[in-house]
Amino acid sequence: KNALNTVEMIDSKWDLLYVGRLPQLLKHEERVAHTITKPLYSFCTYGYILSPSGIEKLLKYEVEKEIIPADEILAASYIAHPRIDVRLKYPPTLCAYAMEIPVVREVNRNDSDTGKR
Repeated sequence: KNALNTVEMIDSKWDLLYVGRLPQLLKHEERVAHTITKPLYSFCTYGYILSPSGIEKLLKYEVEKEIIPADEILAASYIAHPRIDVRLKYPPTLCAYAMEIPVVREVNRNDSDTGKR
């Protein structure tokens, strides 16, 4: 709740707030408040909050018609994606923020049931 209040005070037009992710730090992320940063490219999207405008913007990408991982589309929605094909298909439209210290974490990334029968 405090993070949402902080983001709302910083930018009333925010769209996405990561509450759990794995930043791919090629550069330092800009801190905009004590616990809030402007996210760069991120993986392991296991916790995020969308504002109503963020939901509307994501729906306009029509990702249900494509095969693209959530991590990739979310990153492309707020920064220029490192892959040119993704960047051209999904130009950034969302205003994103991230909690510097995640409040949502994966339990155990090695305990995935993906591919198990």
